[in-house]
Amino acid sequence: EAERKVSSYAGINATPTGKAGSFKGADLLSAIGLFPALASEGYAKGGLSGMLFCTIIVWGSLLKHSTTIGEEADSLPRRNEFEAAVMASENVGAAVIPADFEFEDLIQTVATSMTPLSWANFGFTLFCESIGLREPDPIRRGKQESMVDWELRRRNVETARASRAHGEISNPELSEVLVNVRDRAFARICMDLLDNDKDKLGGPTVCVVGLVHLDGIVDSCGQQSPMTEKTQ
Repeated sequence: EAERKVSSYAGINATPTGKAGSFKGADLLSAIGLFPALASEGYAKGGLSGMLFCTIIVWGSLLKHSTTIGEEADSLPRRNEFEAAVMASENVGAAVIPADFEFEDLIQTVATSMTPLSWANFGFTLFCESIGLREPDPIRRGKQESMVDWELRRRNVETARASRAHGEISNPELSEVLVNVRDRAFARICMDLLDNDKDKLGGPTVCVVGLVHLDGIVDSCGQQSPMTEKTQ
């Protein structure tokens, strides 16, 4: 087993690779301190729309995550599946190929896709969810939900599908960029790796992605290749 080469890639769901990926372990005070840097980076790369993305979505996600770091460390045997995949690949001498967008590219893609009306609708949706007029994203933690129960629920593909459907309804433009566009990019790289491994008689290819991307990647792989074997 150790001699087999495994080509793997990590497409990060909540936090893209690059600069934002390095922020993901920040504690509360560090996360708060990141606000100016993220706002500046967003505005420099994507104008007002880029700044809104970096401050509302990226920084908001980092801030929420920073409040549960201690609880995760105490409750969960493993907190980051992507780090675990990288460690496993190192143990067998596999190649790790990051496939997610660079943070700057993601900012620019969001900025060109989101209009002022899209952001206004997004803000209104968040407000309605916060006061109970709309159901929140199903992947969010419940008020009385333990960390372990929440983690188990997040690892369920049905939860991921419900979250994806929620995003497509609540903000279709943002969902298109953060989910669908990345699905197609991940699938294209996955298929390229499969073709390369086949030509070189390499070992299996392992694609590590967030569950919300699973269905889209499988569908895209099926469309890109008539060979059913490749998509299984």
